[in-house]
Amino acid sequence: QDFLDPDADDAWAHEQEEFEDEGDDSSACGVTDLQADGSFGLSFAPITTEPADNDPPDDAAFDAAEDQTPDPPPRPRGRSDAHHLLCSEKAVFISFDIEIGGEYAGIIQLLAELSRLYIERPYKETIYSKDKLREVYREPVTFNKYVNPGRGVHFEEHCVAVHGIQPSDPRITGADKLSVVWSQFCEWLEEQMFPDEVGILVAYNGENCDMKWLWKITQAPFSQCRMPERLKWFMDPYRVITANDKCELHADKSKLDSYELGVLWSYIHNGKNVDNLHDSLVDAEAQTDVIISKQFAPFIDRNNSIVPITQIFSKTQQNEWKKKMEPEREVHAPWKEQTAESNISWAPDRRDQYTGPSGGREMGPTAYIKNVARRANNLADMFFGLLEKSFFNHVAAQTNKYAYEDEVIERTADDRDGGSKKRKILVDAPKNADGTSHPSSRHRADNEKYKFKATAGYVICWVAILILQGALFGTFKPPSRTMWQQRPYGIPIPCVQNCMSGGAYEFMRRFIHFADNSKRKSKGDDGYDSLYKVRSAMNAMLKGINLAWTVGQRVTVDESMIRYMGRAVEYVQYMPAKPIKHGIKVYAMCCAVSGIMIAWNVYTGAEEGVVNTTTKICADLAKQANIHNQKGRVLYTDNYYTSVKLAKYFFEEFGWTITGTYAPTDKKSRADSDFPFLRLSRGAKDSVKRGWFREAVLEMRTPSGKKYYIQATTWRDKKQVCFLSTNEVGFSDGMTVKRHTKKRERRDTIDAPRAQQDYSQFFNAVDRNDRDSSDYSTTIRTNRYYLRIFCWALDRIIHALYVIVCELSKRGTTERLGGEWPEYWSLYSDKNGGRRRFQVDLGIALMNYGIGLDWDGDKDSQRPRWMRQSEFVPCDCEKCFFCLHGLTNGIAHPRNKNVTIEYACGSRRRTNKCSTERVHLKKKNGEPLKYSDYCRMCLRMQPDNDYYR
Repeated sequence: QDFLDPDADDAWAHEQEEFEDEGDDSSACGVTDLQADGSFGLSFAPITTEPADNDPPDDAAFDAAEDQTPDPPPRPRGRSDAHHLLCSEKAVFISFDIEIGGEYAGIIQLLAELSRLYIERPYKETIYSKDKLREVYREPVTFNKYVNPGRGVHFEEHCVAVHGIQPSDPRITGADKLSVVWSQFCEWLEEQMFPDEVGILVAYNGENCDMKWLWKITQAPFSQCRMPERLKWFMDPYRVITANDKCELHADKSKLDSYELGVLWSYIHNGKNVDNLHDSLVDAEAQTDVIISKQFAPFIDRNNSIVPITQIFSKTQQNEWKKKMEPEREVHAPWKEQTAESNISWAPDRRDQYTGPSGGREMGPTAYIKNVARRANNLADMFFGLLEKSFFNHVAAQTNKYAYEDEVIERTADDRDGGSKKRKILVDAPKNADGTSHPSSRHRADNEKYKFKATAGYVICWVAILILQGALFGTFKPPSRTMWQQRPYGIPIPCVQNCMSGGAYEFMRRFIHFADNSKRKSKGDDGYDSLYKVRSAMNAMLKGINLAWTVGQRVTVDESMIRYMGRAVEYVQYMPAKPIKHGIKVYAMCCAVSGIMIAWNVYTGAEEGVVNTTTKICADLAKQANIHNQKGRVLYTDNYYTSVKLAKYFFEEFGWTITGTYAPTDKKSRADSDFPFLRLSRGAKDSVKRGWFREAVLEMRTPSGKKYYIQATTWRDKKQVCFLSTNEVGFSDGMTVKRHTKKRERRDTIDAPRAQQDYSQFFNAVDRNDRDSSDYSTTIRTNRYYLRIFCWALDRIIHALYVIVCELSKRGTTERLGGEWPEYWSLYSDKNGGRRRFQVDLGIALMNYGIGLDWDGDKDSQRPRWMRQSEFVPCDCEKCFFCLHGLTNGIAHPRNKNVTIEYACGSRRRTNKCSTERVHLKKKNGEPLKYSDYCRMCLRMQPDNDYYR
């Protein structure tokens, strides 16, 4: 040991002075005293004994004294647990690394490098940043052995991708088994270490990998290997660097993108790259290079840098116990485990069931909507069965009042920084003291270049264009003006261009209104409604849906989102799990079978003095739909709503049962009504196979003494899924479900609880409604929140009408109330374009009805101002108002060919333009002219004409 520092005792003396300065009781060991000459010396407190007699002590007393190992001296504050070893220079650092072939193959390479580091400390122990290495000695001999895991062992692909070692590698096939290699490692370690030295195992980010495998081979039950006795400490350089933000290798200081070993090594060596990384020899040497670097050395002897190996192993052991015990943990009382032997089956009494003597009505269209369908001439009549025509008269009146009657004045708005915006806003004009108008007041539409008077037909046509836009363009629509632009810069739609001018469309978009602003109450007043501007529209639509559809036994509650990112309202939500992440949240209740939305409540923020629990949300929706008085219904919810309180309230108040997913927790202490199963850790979840489940029941009683049960289920699918149900209570035996497995063509059959099969069939009604509406949404880009909400509600009306039409077309002749529905309704049930065809036909039917309210179709009569005033665009749809009245004969043809037209006078003309004049053409046989209403270009496309060459 000639390389050891002969002045180690002085360092020990300085350390003892620190103990005395901090007030530690060190009189039993040694303290430093300041001598008269200014030097430091050791002094020991005298130890006095009082023997009972003069006889010498026996041999047993000497043996007992020798067996006692003195406790290490107390460490200074902020130093590591191995501080005494580092001060006495008895610590040996073993850079350790392993390579594995997978969970089954285990360790396939083991390497270690031994080094001794001697730290030079400052005068005061508390100045940690002054620590530096005085001397480093790296043993030239390293331990590097491969391990043969046995015949037929498969290496996992991700492991091979890291180290590149295959099972057929000669280094593996010619290696010894693990027990032999581990014994050789222990012998090598004893040879390299001096008798009084203690080992510190160094593994970069090894607490979760290297130490786990060491625990498996040395500490786990039935392990055949043992840890070397003098290998007692562990240091993870990765944890040391990340825990000390003052370390120069920390990302805050070094600005490194990652903490990978190769990245740190390159940073320490001024940008050089390390070769053959993920080779155990290279990794171990790189670990040593990191811990001996000047950037890392000051943090070797820091708090929690070096910890006992037993501490790491105890964590690993606890995790292993947790992994085994969590899935088998007994349920707490009063819950009872459901097994095949102790099975508790329960269902509501017959008088409480939906199909009982006082049961509810069959799900489907109501008699009201059937009568409407019997008298309907087209889809527009069906639409007005859900949304009354009087609603459009109301909207027209409120729009005219908003645009031409309400007095406003201009005001300058402030931005977020307190500055003034360039664009001014309009606010209600205050009245003078004598009741006269403010001198600066005006009407909102006074400055518009083109003004239009709103009528019911005008509003209906505007809504019809929204419906057509949704069918043709979907959610992400091009700008509205493209429907009036010519190709290739636009997407012109002839029936839309003929129905309404672009200016009229934009005017209605700007000024449409659903309520009288003068009757709106201010915020803070009694009766204030933040949705006042659109409340009447939502109520009218919801009333129509409930009149047309009978909800069956099963209903679903979930959230829906209205896409909106404006700043006009304060209750815009961010929900990252939803397809629409930013918007206005709506609590919705749907028929679980058809997906028709029967109740909704727009969330407008927390109300003062009102506790808006999930139980209250579901109860309010049931009362809004007026279905809470019928017993026997089943409510399906997700984990946001599901709770024991919800199940208890709905059964005792409404006579409903529920089925929903539940979010478990890892809380150890459980109250009586808490969920009986814990959230499984990752290791516990991986320890059970897919399809594993457990069930437990809780006996409950209503205030009248009626008994019922709540069943809880935990199930291992791809992840842990928990259910809470009062609908179908009983042990799930013989129930299966098919699931896709990675790298397999066919689906596997796994066990499943009965709650899963019930829930998976009906839980997604709100999602299906959203999915349908999002594909054909009528919404438009606007900052007016009430217009966004109106379009969202309009989508629900369209979806409900579509389901009703498809349902009526499927029913037999005996159920058609003496009349048959139109045959073309059956086309809407086609999965290939049936839904789109329905919405296009609905939009055109509404457009025809709206035009008919304001114009009779006579060419000589005055058209409404909001209609197209110039010549109509040729159209060949044969469905719109203009085609049906013979106003747009011909087709929207390509203009790319010249044709020669011969007139009755014998003259000819070669042209490629569509003429607006209607020409008389020469007939060969002198018969009356058949095609006199066609233009030159359109005539040539007729299949039976011979008038052009």
